[in-house]
Amino acid sequence: MFRIKICGITTRQDASVVVEAGADALGFNFYPRSPRYIPPREASQIAKSLPRGVAKVGVFVNSPVGEIREIAFRVTLDWIQLHGDETPDILRQLRPLVCIKAFRVDEETGLGPVKQFLEACVKQDVMPRAILLDSRKDDAYGGTGSTFDWKLAKEYAKLVSNPPPLILSGGLTPENVEEAILTVNPAAVDVASGVEESPGKKSAEKVLRFVQQAKAAWQKLAS
Repeated sequence: MFRIKICGITTRQDASVVVEAGADALGFNFYPRSPRYIPPREASQIAKSLPRGVAKVGVFVNSPVGEIREIAFRVTLDWIQLHGDETPDILRQLRPLVCIKAFRVDEETGLGPVKQFLEACVKQDVMPRAILLDSRKDDAYGGTGSTFDWKLAKEYAKLVSNPPPLILSGGLTPENVEEAILTVNPAAVDVASGVEESPGKKSAEKVLRFVQQAKAAWQKLAS
């Protein structure tokens, strides 16, 4: 399981920035309506330049199973992040691909949809490898730069018995990631807009500070 994922990579230069900063995962966004969208061909070229040990995550929003499988093979993805309205049955259809199921949450909906999804997964004997919590915004499937109440994320471990590892996302920045980790103690953190100069263009300085602050927070929890 990776710990620090920098998402929305669109260039080889930004991929190098992520690797040099010490993050252990990067994300390619294959949702065409996203400002961080990258064509599979370009993602494949970047993937070939990555060193071993850096996980490649593909982000999809309500994509057909066949399309996900084709891109996963072409880009040699290690993880599939389902960031739309996918059902547990999609997880079954995507086996043996390793899947993350993302949920957009807020104070109004709480973790109810996450609990229902996981309970359905238990009944169907299929489970995502990890759950990602992102902030909800009606007109976007992530990358909003907005946080949500981290107290909600602290309740995640109580939803079902032995829940999948939690990835915390939504409005994280170099300035708040340490507090987020100390508050929630997630298995991993995920950031896109919080380390950018503009949508799809990463800031080397912000990426480095984000990674340093995240690692420092986990070190505090371990000590």
